[in-house]
Amino acid sequence: MIKIPVLAYQRICSMVERTDDDVVRERTLRRHLSHLSTHGYRTPALTTALTTDVPLKRSVLLTFDDVSYDTYSIALPLLLEHGLRATVFVAPEAKRGRPLQPKHLRAMASAGIEIGSHGSTYRRLDEVDDTTALHELLDSKAMLEDALGEEVRWFAYPYGAVTTHLKELVRACGYSAGFCATAGTFDGHDDVLEVRRVLAGDCLDVPALVSKLDDVEKATRGTSSLWTRWFSPSAAATAS
Repeated sequence: MIKIPVLAYQRICSMVERTDDDVVRERTLRRHLSHLSTHGYRTPALTTALTTDVPLKRSVLLTFDDVSYDTYSIALPLLLEHGLRATVFVAPEAKRGRPLQPKHLRAMASAGIEIGSHGSTYRRLDEVDDTTALHELLDSKAMLEDALGEEVRWFAYPYGAVTTHLKELVRACGYSAGFCATAGTFDGHDDVLEVRRVLAGDCLDVPALVSKLDDVEKATRGTSSLWTRWFSPSAAATAS
């Protein structure tokens, strides 16, 4: 059975006064990516990772939510420096930070970064009616596809909020997978419209990251299934 960790990064900044689960400093991201590349981790394409039955040894999926210009200016150069790929989730009409222009999206796609939707305006879709939710899902997909000239297949639920009905809407709108904020790791029997992830904020230092990745490798070999400890905030604090 395939098991693969999916790291979820959110806001990226050069400096931050306090460590926070939903903020990652440039230096922390650099340390994470350096460890992954130095230790031979691969970042397979989403299509490969979500559909294969073959174990993907030393693999990890990198995802970025709440994408703004900082993702382009800070994360993209670091990913390219370390030879890693990622998926970024964009809300094209959100008023959060400096927005990305179509040229930035195309540059990231040309560099091997996969582009997904985060809704049009980054609204919680479990709190709106179906008409509004469909506009968020379809409008964002259309805008991103128009900018990229290619199909957008991936969706990340704003605020990680997912319901059974929302998954049905996401599928109906033509998305192949949906990413939530539920703690866990992906395996081949999971629902691809509710892919679990671990929040990789500034609180997750390299020792904690190493501990998490090691647990996944052990679980893949059938020697550990410590998913509760794997994603517990207290585990990260202990490891640091």
